[in-house]
Amino acid sequence: MIKRTWRSSGPPVTVVTADGRYYLKYGKHPRGVQAAKERLEEDADEAARAPPTESS
Repeated sequence: MIKRTWRSSGPPVTVVTADGRYYLKYGKHPRGVQAAKERLEEDADEAARAPPTESS
């Protein structure tokens, strides 16, 4: 969720990736959220029992 690069001169550069920003904002990994959405789309009974999701 971070990307770190080294340069031949100077300090290494570290940046937060898009997945990292999502995790910091929502506290969940985006791939886990997507997997849950796909699972609920395939199983209507489980979707009916699932708690409501937050709107982005």
